[in-house]
Amino acid sequence: MLKIGIDARILAGPLAGIGRYADQLVQHLLSYDARFFLYAHRPLHAERWITEPVTLRCACLRGRMAKAIWGQSWLPLQVRRDKVDVFWGPAHRLPPLLPDRMGKVVTIHDLVWKAAPDTMPRLNQLQERALMPPALQRADRVICVSRYTARHLLDCFPKTREKVRVIYPGASHWPPPDTFDSLAHLGIHQPYALFVGTLEPRKNIEQLLMAYCGLSQELRNHHQLVIAGADGWGGLSRASLSKRYPPSTGVVFTGRLPDSQLSTLYEHALFLTMPSLHEGFGLPVVEAMSFGKPVLISDRASLPEVAGHAGYMINPNDPSGLTRGLKRLFCDVDLRSRLSTQASARAQAFTWQTAADQLWNILRAEASAQAKS
Repeated sequence: MLKIGIDARILAGPLAGIGRYADQLVQHLLSYDARFFLYAHRPLHAERWITEPVTLRCACLRGRMAKAIWGQSWLPLQVRRDKVDVFWGPAHRLPPLLPDRMGKVVTIHDLVWKAAPDTMPRLNQLQERALMPPALQRADRVICVSRYTARHLLDCFPKTREKVRVIYPGASHWPPPDTFDSLAHLGIHQPYALFVGTLEPRKNIEQLLMAYCGLSQELRNHHQLVIAGADGWGGLSRASLSKRYPPSTGVVFTGRLPDSQLSTLYEHALFLTMPSLHEGFGLPVVEAMSFGKPVLISDRASLPEVAGHAGYMINPNDPSGLTRGLKRLFCDVDLRSRLSTQASARAQAFTWQTAADQLWNILRAEASAQAKS
């Protein structure tokens, strides 16, 4: 039976972005005939992984430095002991010291540290700069989550050309949404535009808030802007932003929400807005489209590729253009209806089962190739 090792560090924290990506793919991979070893620097939610083909190898470490040292030392040693056939790093990392005759696969989600380094914490930037290039060199196969990310990777690392494959992430299956009235406890009482994501500079939150406040008071009295996501960095927290944009402005900050409430937010939103400065994929776009919602997106990086004809594009550096886009989608019912139809159709192109099938084929092929070498 094929033995697959997975760097599961990203599954040890709250599941957002790359964490959701890894979680969904691992869950779908478990249907294949293989034995899976999940390696993490701290305990995972064991009840989610109590299944016959899964073996958990978890330490009990805290802190960023301990996590990094564990990933470069204990992790590869444990992988060697388990004699896995192929190892997958779902988040830009492949440890050193993995056996030569072991297949090695890594997923690259973006190259923000190259494209927009000022929008990420300095320490994160340094870690990406230090650890991504060696991972690319060690990998037998490199998975990119969009054609845009693949092109960007090849521009920066042309020697990876023969290794790169594109596998799109999917749209999750959500809990049944509740009624619109159930959102009242969050402060939502009017039709709303929705933003979903961590509060960080790359997401262009400041421009979005300024653009929304550029709408007339009358329009904001009847249309809210809902910001759903965990606190990030760069002074972008729910507490600090809500002081500058109190409920009287029409803005609602929900913080991180469980999937049951996030499902309800997607269901009742007029549209999603994602004016990011850089994205390698943009999972909330696919999530919103799976609910048949139009998406107001920036005209760069991966977002036009992902949204297709369901996207209404704006320049993320032009606040007045973003204001006009918000007004158009708030007020133009026919436009929203047309984009909604496009969104539902476009969402069908993104499924976790298809992604898992493609990843499984790559893992199996790389294990076989190394066994024959």
